[in-house]
Amino acid sequence: MTTIYSLRAKLFHEKRTYRDIEISGEESLYDLAKAITESFAFDFDHAFGFYSNCSNSFRNSPDKYELFVDMEGGASGDGAKSVEENNVRDAFHSKKQKMLFLFDYGDDWRFEIEVMDIKEAEKGVKYPRVTKSAGTAPRQYPDYEEEEGLGKGEVMDALNHLAENAEESLVRKMEITKKLFDFVGENAGLSEAKMAKKMQEFMTGIESEMAEIEKMEREEEKNALPQNENQKALVAYFEGKDKPDDAMLQRWIEEKWENSEANFPLLRRYARQQNKQLEQLILFSLADFPNNPDVIDDLFFIHSYYPEEASRETLVESLIKACDAEKENMEDFTTFLGMLLEEMEGDLPDALYYDMDFKYQVDRRKYAIFKKMAGKRTAKKKLKG
Repeated sequence: MTTIYSLRAKLFHEKRTYRDIEISGEESLYDLAKAITESFAFDFDHAFGFYSNCSNSFRNSPDKYELFVDMEGGASGDGAKSVEENNVRDAFHSKKQKMLFLFDYGDDWRFEIEVMDIKEAEKGVKYPRVTKSAGTAPRQYPDYEEEEGLGKGEVMDALNHLAENAEESLVRKMEITKKLFDFVGENAGLSEAKMAKKMQEFMTGIESEMAEIEKMEREEEKNALPQNENQKALVAYFEGKDKPDDAMLQRWIEEKWENSEANFPLLRRYARQQNKQLEQLILFSLADFPNNPDVIDDLFFIHSYYPEEASRETLVESLIKACDAEKENMEDFTTFLGMLLEEMEGDLPDALYYDMDFKYQVDRRKYAIFKKMAGKRTAKKKLKG
């Protein structure tokens, strides 16, 4: 008799959403992956893998099966096995056993797969089949408006928090974001011409509000005074000529990253002044933490006050280093690469594209994400003569 595996596939970060799937132990892991994605109404259109370690350190799993192995003709330098040549029974051995199923290394869809039962096949039943479905499956590709930036619900949550914890100018910026969401929602059915006219009127009002906010911010910055020893030391550094060091970096981290009541008007004042000492401190931090999202965020924070032409080279160089340095967290790598593509207006120069294409081939996850986001190119043939 054929042995049937009853598996529960749960969304990793929303475990109340799951599908129970029955599948023959003789089916390949490739077939199992297809059954899982189809049960969540996903397109089966990306690379994937099964990992015995369900934590963030899944790359260190003793047992792992990846489509990359089959794509590369069965070769693997890190111990991964084929998903086409290994069956369900090869990976799953007993009830309650769990594995991580990672689908699409770019969007990073993670599912926890648990063996609920191992039993004999029922006569007349066609496998694989879904026997139970709980929760609404998320959309594989959300609408652009929902995918980019904050959603309206997140804006409202942030506004409620900011009302109690932030300076008035930041609260007003978030309120403008909410107005934009409301405007788009209220006018979604208009023709392109009418929408353009309404948008022009709307943006005129927004520009006036933003001018008021900038005036308010400048007043906040003018009146801002250091309120603790860290802030006093940072001001002395910003206004002096000392080189950045670990001690000053630690003061910045404690003030900017860890202080829930950080003196943002004071820090913003020096960013708006394009203070070179502040920039050197951030670059000093990047030398030690090139792929730290907080440090990258700091760099973009200070360069938001620089002319675009003056900041682009620094930002691009730092994002390339962040992409190169990130080895484990593919979510961060995806973010850095997305920021880089945005800075390059979606089109990497050929020299940079082929350099990254070459470097990332040693990491199959990064390479898959890079190809998906940056696209595929055919190398130009050399001209004869």
